[in-house]
Amino acid sequence: MVKRWVLACSWIVLAACASTPPATGSTQAEILGDWEMATQYEGRSIDAVMSLSEANGVLEGRWISQGREMVLMDVAFDGSRLTFRRDMGTVLDFAGTVDGDEINGVYTGPFGELPCTGQRAVDM
Repeated sequence: MVKRWVLACSWIVLAACASTPPATGSTQAEILGDWEMATQYEGRSIDAVMSLSEANGVLEGRWISQGREMVLMDVAFDGSRLTFRRDMGTVLDFAGTVDGDEINGVYTGPFGELPCTGQRAVDM
């Protein structure tokens, strides 16, 4: 009788574990919205707004800086790491880490590496 009870409890625990999704940090929805970004280039900071959205489960983004708006390409987020490409005549690859309301990353391109940081934009 005890053996059956232990076996039944084991099956219940296994079933519960199998139906519980693994923890993966932040979800894609948590990074959606506007971010105030700053890229360091030749000793100065170039400010921008990055706007991330989702359409049919696919991340999309826009980069607005110095009066220009660019569509971000290949936007991906895996729970903490954000990557995308930006074509401004020269393609720059971005890779960064999202930690709550902050992003820290680096653009890589023909000019080398450019540090880029950001904070979630606050609605007023």
